[in-house]
Amino acid sequence: MQRTINRKLVIILIVVLIFVGKEFSLAGESEYLAFIKTVSEEIAALKKTYPQLEEFSIDKHADLERLKIDFSYHTYEPEHAGGWTSGVPNPHPDGVWFYMDLHDKDSTAQIHTQPISGTSLTFGNKNICFLILEGSETDSISGEMILILERNGAKLPTLRSN
Repeated sequence: MQRTINRKLVIILIVVLIFVGKEFSLAGESEYLAFIKTVSEEIAALKKTYPQLEEFSIDKHADLERLKIDFSYHTYEPEHAGGWTSGVPNPHPDGVWFYMDLHDKDSTAQIHTQPISGTSLTFGNKNICFLILEGSETDSISGEMILILERNGAKLPTLRSN
Protein backbone atom coordinates (compact mmCIF):
# COMPACT_ATOMS: atom_id res chain seq x y z
CA MET A 1 0.00 0.00 0.00
CA GLN A 2 2.79 2.44 0.99
CA ARG A 3 4.65 1.62 -2.25
CA THR A 4 1.51 2.40 -4.33
CA ILE A 5 1.07 5.76 -2.60
CA ASN A 6 4.73 6.65 -3.21
CA ARG A 7 4.42 5.77 -6.91
CA LYS A 8 1.28 7.89 -7.21
CA LEU A 9 3.01 10.82 -5.51
CA VAL A 10 6.01 10.50 -7.81
CA ILE A 11 3.76 10.39 -10.88
CA ILE A 12 1.77 13.40 -9.67
CA LEU A 13 5.00 15.29 -8.96
CA ILE A 14 6.36 14.52 -12.43
CA VAL A 15 3.11 15.64 -14.10
CA VAL A 16 3.09 18.88 -12.08
CA LEU A 17 6.73 19.61 -12.95
CA ILE A 18 6.06 19.00 -16.63
CA PHE A 19 3.10 21.39 -16.69
CA VAL A 20 4.81 24.03 -14.54
CA GLY A 21 7.83 23.85 -16.84
CA LYS A 22 5.59 24.39 -19.86
CA GLU A 23 4.00 27.41 -18.17
CA PHE A 24 7.41 28.95 -17.52
CA SER A 25 8.40 28.29 -21.12
CA LEU A 26 5.19 29.83 -22.47
CA ALA A 27 5.58 32.84 -20.19
CA GLY A 28 9.04 33.46 -21.66
CA GLU A 29 7.76 33.19 -25.22
CA SER A 30 4.86 35.55 -24.51
CA GLU A 31 7.33 38.09 -23.11
CA TYR A 32 9.37 37.85 -26.32
CA LEU A 33 6.25 38.35 -28.46
CA ALA A 34 5.21 41.33 -26.34
CA PHE A 35 8.72 42.81 -26.66
CA ILE A 36 8.66 42.64 -30.48
CA LYS A 37 5.10 44.00 -30.62
CA THR A 38 5.81 46.92 -28.27
CA VAL A 39 9.10 47.80 -29.98
CA SER A 40 7.26 47.76 -33.34
CA GLU A 41 4.55 50.06 -31.99
CA GLU A 42 7.14 52.52 -30.71
CA ILE A 43 8.97 52.48 -34.05
CA ALA A 44 5.65 53.17 -35.81
CA ALA A 45 5.12 56.15 -33.49
CA LEU A 46 8.38 57.67 -34.81
CA LYS A 47 6.90 58.04 -38.32
CA LYS A 48 5.76 61.58 -37.47
CA THR A 49 9.32 62.66 -36.73
CA TYR A 50 11.34 60.58 -39.21
CA PRO A 51 10.13 60.58 -42.85
CA GLN A 52 12.23 57.49 -43.64
CA LEU A 53 9.82 55.50 -41.45
CA GLU A 54 6.66 56.65 -43.26
CA GLU A 55 6.06 53.21 -44.81
CA PHE A 56 6.78 51.23 -41.63
CA SER A 57 3.89 48.89 -40.84
CA ILE A 58 3.67 46.61 -37.82
CA ASP A 59 1.65 44.08 -39.84
CA LYS A 60 4.10 44.06 -42.73
CA HIS A 61 7.48 44.48 -41.02
CA ALA A 62 7.15 42.81 -37.60
CA ASP A 63 7.25 39.02 -37.66
CA LEU A 64 6.01 37.92 -34.24
CA GLU A 65 6.42 34.23 -35.05
CA ARG A 66 10.12 34.65 -35.89
CA LEU A 67 10.66 37.40 -33.28
CA LYS A 68 12.07 39.88 -35.79
CA ILE A 69 11.52 43.28 -37.40
CA ASP A 70 12.86 43.87 -40.93
CA PHE A 71 12.33 47.19 -42.73
CA SER A 72 13.72 48.92 -45.78
CA TYR A 73 12.79 52.26 -47.32
CA HIS A 74 14.30 53.72 -50.49
CA THR A 75 16.97 51.04 -50.79
CA TYR A 76 18.79 49.28 -53.61
CA GLU A 77 20.64 46.01 -54.04
CA PRO A 78 24.30 46.55 -53.09
CA GLU A 79 26.85 46.70 -55.87
CA HIS A 80 29.85 45.76 -53.73
CA ALA A 81 30.92 42.29 -52.64
CA GLY A 82 32.11 41.17 -49.24
CA GLY A 83 31.04 42.11 -45.76
CA TRP A 84 27.59 41.95 -44.25
CA THR A 85 26.43 45.13 -46.02
CA SER A 86 26.75 43.34 -49.38
CA GLY A 87 23.97 40.96 -48.35
CA VAL A 88 21.33 43.48 -47.28
CA PRO A 89 19.49 46.37 -48.94
CA ASN A 90 21.57 49.55 -48.97
CA PRO A 91 19.81 52.90 -48.50
CA HIS A 92 19.65 55.76 -50.95
CA PRO A 93 20.53 59.12 -49.31
CA ASP A 94 16.94 59.47 -48.02
CA GLY A 95 16.50 55.81 -47.08
CA VAL A 96 17.04 53.36 -44.26
CA TRP A 97 17.31 49.62 -43.70
CA PHE A 98 17.20 47.95 -40.32
CA TYR A 99 16.87 44.45 -38.94
CA MET A 100 16.25 43.45 -35.35
CA ASP A 101 15.62 40.04 -33.86
CA LEU A 102 15.63 38.04 -30.66
CA HIS A 103 17.59 34.82 -30.99
CA ASP A 104 19.09 32.05 -28.89
CA LYS A 105 22.52 32.87 -27.54
CA ASP A 106 24.02 29.82 -29.26
CA SER A 107 22.52 30.62 -32.69
CA THR A 108 24.78 29.80 -35.62
CA ALA A 109 22.67 31.64 -38.22
CA GLN A 110 24.95 33.62 -40.52
CA ILE A 111 23.44 36.97 -39.50
CA HIS A 112 24.24 36.20 -35.84
CA THR A 113 27.87 35.20 -36.43
CA GLN A 114 29.11 38.31 -38.25
CA PRO A 115 32.07 40.16 -36.72
CA ILE A 116 30.08 43.37 -36.39
CA SER A 117 31.03 45.88 -33.77
CA GLY A 118 28.27 47.74 -32.03
CA THR A 119 26.01 47.63 -29.05
CA SER A 120 25.39 44.12 -27.79
CA LEU A 121 22.03 43.76 -26.04
CA THR A 122 20.03 40.95 -24.48
CA PHE A 123 16.41 40.46 -23.51
CA GLY A 124 15.57 37.64 -21.15
CA ASN A 125 17.53 34.60 -22.26
CA LYS A 126 17.89 35.85 -25.85
CA ASN A 127 20.43 37.98 -27.64
CA ILE A 128 19.30 40.93 -29.73
CA CYS A 129 20.65 41.39 -33.23
CA PHE A 130 20.23 45.00 -34.34
CA LEU A 131 21.67 46.13 -37.68
CA ILE A 132 20.97 49.43 -39.39
CA LEU A 133 22.13 51.29 -42.50
CA GLU A 134 21.03 54.91 -42.79
CA GLY A 135 21.01 57.25 -45.75
CA SER A 136 23.38 60.21 -45.68
CA GLU A 137 20.57 62.78 -45.90
CA THR A 138 18.36 61.41 -43.11
CA ASP A 139 18.21 62.32 -39.46
CA SER A 140 19.64 59.27 -37.73
CA ILE A 141 17.18 56.97 -35.98
CA SER A 142 19.72 54.49 -34.59
CA GLY A 143 20.02 56.21 -31.20
CA GLU A 144 16.24 56.40 -30.91
CA MET A 145 16.01 52.69 -31.77
CA ILE A 146 18.52 51.74 -29.05
CA LEU A 147 16.51 53.81 -26.55
CA ILE A 148 13.32 51.97 -27.57
CA LEU A 149 15.02 48.61 -27.05
CA GLU A 150 16.38 49.65 -23.64
CA ARG A 151 13.07 51.21 -22.55
CA ASN A 152 11.41 47.86 -23.22
CA GLY A 153 13.87 45.82 -21.19
CA ALA A 154 16.91 45.25 -23.39
CA LYS A 155 20.08 45.14 -21.33
CA LEU A 156 23.80 45.00 -21.86
CA PRO A 157 24.95 41.43 -21.27
CA THR A 158 26.30 40.66 -17.82
CA LEU A 159 29.94 39.66 -17.90
CA ARG A 160 30.86 36.83 -15.59
CA SER A 161 34.00 37.18 -13.55
CA ASN A 162 35.91 34.10 -12.47
